[in-house]
Amino acid sequence: MSSHHSKSNASPSPLALHTHAFISAFIAGSPPSETLTKYFTPTACIHEHGPEWARKRLPFLAKTFRGRSPPSTTSPSSVLKDKNLANEAGKGDTMDDYYALLVATLRFKPTEKTLPDWEKFNVDEEKGV
Repeated sequence: MSSHHSKSNASPSPLALHTHAFISAFIAGSPPSETLTKYFTPTACIHEHGPEWARKRLPFLAKTFRGRSPPSTTSPSSVLKDKNLANEAGKGDTMDDYYALLVATLRFKPTEKTLPDWEKFNVDEEKGV
């Protein structure tokens, strides 16, 4: 059962609220390790889709990132302190590496309008998406 939350709906679904909270944390610049711990299970995976022509400039495309980096490894954020080492972050395939690649590759300047109201989220409660 797919549902679209509109302003006439009295309250958001738990999934819509969770999605909104995740995006809020991302936009606010929460540390990746905190965001991953709070909003993802340890065995989750992230897969970015995109055109083949863009993969050289966006190294996180067409890759699947699974699980978390072990705590004893070099943290992706410390690798990224030196922009010349940005490629080092992409050598792994964990969700931590995914965030490191995002930080090394993209610039993001959110505004008040970046995050839509929870009413604008489409969620499928049965599928959990």
